[in-house]
Amino acid sequence: YNTLSDTPPAHNHFNKLEDLLEFLRKYDFSLYYVEDNKYTKLLKSLVSKIRTAFRDKIVDFIDQNLIKEYHSFINEDESVIDLFDEYLSSLINFYLFPPDLTSKDEGFQVSCEILNFIKLEDFFKIKNSEVIEKNLKSPIYELRKCSEIRSFRDKIRSIKLCMKKIVGVVKSINGKIPGNEEIHPIFVYCILKAKPSNWLSSNKFLQLCLPEEDQKGENGFILAQLEVAIRIIESADKHNLKNYNFEKHILENEIN
Repeated sequence: YNTLSDTPPAHNHFNKLEDLLEFLRKYDFSLYYVEDNKYTKLLKSLVSKIRTAFRDKIVDFIDQNLIKEYHSFINEDESVIDLFDEYLSSLINFYLFPPDLTSKDEGFQVSCEILNFIKLEDFFKIKNSEVIEKNLKSPIYELRKCSEIRSFRDKIRSIKLCMKKIVGVVKSINGKIPGNEEIHPIFVYCILKAKPSNWLSSNKFLQLCLPEEDQKGENGFILAQLEVAIRIIESADKHNLKNYNFEKHILENEIN
């Protein structure tokens, strides 16, 4: 981290970052990301300091004329700093969360596959649940796509878009905007049906890159929703799904 306080050309800073991330991957520090322990906290602190250092210096690296040209054809809400920050988060994802499934990722995906017989009404008794269930292909697709996205911002956007589409489906069928108590169970159902790959890794990556100041904001709320959804799917069993011959359905899906 101290090397980032020097002032060589910008590409040297990125080389330093890549060296650091390569070091962390080589020595398996990131293996601990699936657990809440001191390694996770240290890694989160390190990532936060790296991103802050780059955000503070990136303006000095770029020609001001290029920044003006950039803003002439890009939405004003997206700054050059944010653009580079997304690049940094993509690098962190690439080095610390490789695409090959961890055993926990694989276990979660298999759980979604095995529990695929569950219906929406098992999570929540909502008006026209069968009709709503048939119209959730688009939000389910967004969650599948989210697993393949590398950057923090784009992953968050994909989850937000999924929830927005859920709201649209319920509103179009039931004629009113649903509250969070309706949206969240449908969100859980969509995750289950999406059977996303690397989903636990994606969750930990998002938690790792969420700035501390955003934890009580909209993004923090979304990640809390995601965490609860994962726990609900992981805890689904015959005690809270009494409408099924649970063992029979599990066996059939395991065979499939």
